[in-house]
Amino acid sequence: MWYDWQPRPTFMWEDLEMICPAGEYRVIDPSQVPAGMISPGLLAKCHSVLVLCSGTPNGRVYAMFNLNRIDNVDIDQMPYCIAFDGNEPLPSGILIQHANYPGRTTPLPVDFYPYISASGTYPLQEMPACDSGSLSELSIGSQEEAFRLLVTVIEKNFPEEE
Repeated sequence: MWYDWQPRPTFMWEDLEMICPAGEYRVIDPSQVPAGMISPGLLAKCHSVLVLCSGTPNGRVYAMFNLNRIDNVDIDQMPYCIAFDGNEPLPSGILIQHANYPGRTTPLPVDFYPYISASGTYPLQEMPACDSGSLSELSIGSQEEAFRLLVTVIEKNFPEEE
């Protein structure tokens, strides 16, 4: 596992908040990820993206975009995170490459491609049943672990002012 620091995004919290407010999650299509945050080549390999935003008492908001990337016979989670102090993003976002937390990689179901061809989407095991909701409703271990890892690294490199 390694951390791939990404350039500062060009969008502000007010832009992201329209996609996913603090305290909530959303499942979005990769085409809905704000431009300039994640490479188009990587997004083209993704099935879906779980976005979750969580605020702190001091006003910082952490936003995770967990990409579900199709990798041969597996579906891999590739979590990205950026934090905002007020409306401004921190100087860098972070993408975890080849993470090793439980549930990060799951086998591609046998009926995945026919199901996608017929419906355009597939209910992934490590994703919520609903496309949106409050963070208190999201109890999927792999998603929680990805978020915990990302927040820990960002807090260490960009301590929050009290």
